Amino acid sequence: TDESRPFTIDAMLSNANNNQNSGKNLNKENSQQQQQQQQQQQQQQQRDRLIKPIDLSITATDTSSPINEQTASLSSSSSTLPAAAALNFFHMKNMFELTVESARLREKQLENEIVDLRTELTKEQDCRQKLEHDILEMRRVRSVLVKKLKRLNRSSLTTGNRSNSNGGTKNESS
Repeated sequence: TDESRPFTIDAMLSNANNNQNSGKNLNKENSQQQQQQQQQQQQQQQRDRLIKPIDLSITATDTSSPINEQTASLSSSSSTLPAAAALNFFHMKNMFELTVESARLREKQLENEIVDLRTELTKEQDCRQKLEHDILEMRRVRSVLVKKLKRLNRSSLTTGNRSNSNGGTKNESS
């Protein structure tokens, strides 16, 4: 009957655990992919701002009349300058906006890193304080043990001297 049912309960539970673990990994990957997609979308929007077509209709001149034919070259070149300046202005404006947006994103990343580092620093400081407390406690215990050892040594020396002076038969303790 086991061959007809290839999935035992243990196999199904193991498979379910594997699916949960892979689901967690997929969630991490999906969130990273979503962040990357958002960044790409923001960058694309910024590029789109830079590539926006500008209406250059102000440079068009009417050359149908004979009088305008003579001045067409002068008027077209003189009207092209403001259009070029406007184009240059919008291009620079978009570049500044892109730079500001990039700086804001970087600022957010740095703020997150600062928060993480502060959290890590706080944990390390807590661990250091605990270690310092443990060291002080160990020193206190050590000093108590040293004092007891000195007392024992003194008492053994004094009891040894007393037993020697009394013929070595008495054994007193303090």
